[in-house]
Amino acid sequence: IEKWNREPASVDFMVDESVDMTLFTLNAYLMFTFEIREGEFIIVSVMTMEKGMSHDMSKATMTEGDTQ
Repeated sequence: IEKWNREPASVDFMVDESVDMTLFTLNAYLMFTFEIREGEFIIVSVMTMEKGMSHDMSKATMTEGDTQ
């Protein structure tokens, strides 16, 4: 994570029950938001993106349960 000056690493994420798990498919282009709760990384929202889109979210599709 460049913003935090951290090197690439593997991170295990938990997924909040409000997130649509069907979006997590092979070769899916997704942007997600996570929170850190009690030291755990938890995905709290997911957006599908068109291939090659940047993170500006101008054409992102938000899933039910998203608050952002």
